[in-house]
Amino acid sequence: MLPGALAIRLLGFAAHASFVVAAAAAAASTPGHQTAKQPVRHCGTIGPSKELVDAHQKLSKSKEQHKTRSIDPNEVINIDLYAHVVMSHKDKQSLIDDNMMKKQMDVLNQAFKKSKFQFHLNKISRVNNATWALYNDTSEMRQRLRQGDQKTVNVFYLEKLGPYNYGEATYPDLWGRSGLTGDYVHVRVDSIAGGSSYTRNEGKVLVHELGHWLGLVHTYEYGCDKGDFINDTPAMADFNDYCEEGRDSCPGADYPGEDPIHNYMSSGPDSCVTEFTSDQTQRMRNMWETFRISKNTKEVSWKEDCYAAFLPLKYDCLEDKSSTEETCSEEYDEHSHLPCNPLSPSTRRECLDRFAPYKDKCRSDSCKVDFANNYEKYCAAEQRVGNTPPDNNKQPPKPSQTEADRAWRMVCRQASIQVREQCTKHECQTEMARGSLFKRCAKTPQDDRQCSSVLDKLVPLCETDQCRRGLQALKSRECVARNKDPVAEYNNGTVTEWDISRAMSPMTRSEWETRCNEAARIIIQSCKAEKNCIDSFHSSVLWTNCHKDRPKVKEDCKALFSEGPFTCQSAECTTKVYELGEKACAGREPKQDKHNKNSQYEK
Repeated sequence: MLPGALAIRLLGFAAHASFVVAAAAAAASTPGHQTAKQPVRHCGTIGPSKELVDAHQKLSKSKEQHKTRSIDPNEVINIDLYAHVVMSHKDKQSLIDDNMMKKQMDVLNQAFKKSKFQFHLNKISRVNNATWALYNDTSEMRQRLRQGDQKTVNVFYLEKLGPYNYGEATYPDLWGRSGLTGDYVHVRVDSIAGGSSYTRNEGKVLVHELGHWLGLVHTYEYGCDKGDFINDTPAMADFNDYCEEGRDSCPGADYPGEDPIHNYMSSGPDSCVTEFTSDQTQRMRNMWETFRISKNTKEVSWKEDCYAAFLPLKYDCLEDKSSTEETCSEEYDEHSHLPCNPLSPSTRRECLDRFAPYKDKCRSDSCKVDFANNYEKYCAAEQRVGNTPPDNNKQPPKPSQTEADRAWRMVCRQASIQVREQCTKHECQTEMARGSLFKRCAKTPQDDRQCSSVLDKLVPLCETDQCRRGLQALKSRECVARNKDPVAEYNNGTVTEWDISRAMSPMTRSEWETRCNEAARIIIQSCKAEKNCIDSFHSSVLWTNCHKDRPKVKEDCKALFSEGPFTCQSAECTTKVYELGEKACAGREPKQDKHNKNSQYEK
């Protein structure tokens, strides 16, 4: 059993709060604390969830902890990194220049070299937004700016975080519950390699936070007894922001070794932290496979299906005139929390056993029937679970869903949840409770018409403007561009395949001017008639080149659009200009046509 305070911490996992000075005062009273100094905790990462703790405990006891199921131990795991420099004013963008970013990447890759993780800087986006830069509305910021999937890390450099906080990150299990906008790393701008912080300017803060992003907890997370669930890191009672050689906060024969003050996952200054242990490097690889490759591709659907299965109980409660919506919601949360929050069941029997005890909570027979139908169907969904281990002599299992299928299911489920959360009318409750979610999201649409058709059917169930607006926004974002070729759109449909990483596709001067002027229009609109802003853009390289031929070299072409966002006055403008630049400078693999020797590009 965890101590009471730690158990409370796990239960309160969803509440996101940065650590403050009060934490330091509490730490001073921790058993084994050897100094009268009052250290300040500089990491705002919240405590790990029960799912992550369970995974750590299982791996720490397992004989297979030094292996992964599908990753070669010598394989280098390459991770794309998107850096978002979010400042309150464009003049402050100089706090992080490109050379500092390059130096930071060097520090990062050197730190993770032994663990065979390598990070690749995919893009630097520079955004001027005083609200986001000062640590406000960060959820909206991530929704607007975040790119990639769960295997892509997005680092947001901000001017300010919580009190005394230099960085914070989410653990790898969280995105499966909160979606990709809840998967991030926040770092204070002065902690970058070469930054202005006095004790944390060597780039080690980002190393520490990416340790969390890859699944590691603090070396002192659960004190002397529980520690960090890593066998080769000595026990450490609490955090300490000094480089105190010889410190032993967990004395005695049961806790060999001095505090791991040089470990990246401790809390010392940058000059002090220099290493991950061997078991830490392996644990990160285990967690990568468990949560970012294997586990969470099904955890997303498991959590949502599980909660959906319990909806008949909620609607049954609402039929009782003596119950209120508030009490029914509380009852629904209480019933669904325990079955749905552990990791997905490994067998169909385990899945059924999680639901069966709650059947008696139904007030009516119709509820029992609907509830049983729901959970029996969900327990068999997507080959999530099986009754027996695989037989190598039998036919191989069906291939898993493609990335496109998984992406569609997340979009469709997001739309369904928007409707479900505001349902009060019988028609809506019936539609959402009878398992339509599974059928609705099962087949990935092949074009924008099919996509719109699925989402349009949900609109009549909306009872609020917020629901209708949410569905419209999803449709605009996910359906309109489905299967459209943004380059062919400006090339009379002649280019049917393209790749932004290769040589540029052919484009006439007229087509180039159309694309370039579209970006210019968006930037000028964001200026909102402010003369200095418009004048600044009119003197930019992008504006000058809109009326010339497109640059012949792809890097030169993209460089024009990378200057545009400096003039943008909103994140939406920055995003659109970047996307337009990607399309204007996009390319594809040149290939000789078998039937037409004069054709340079495959039709």
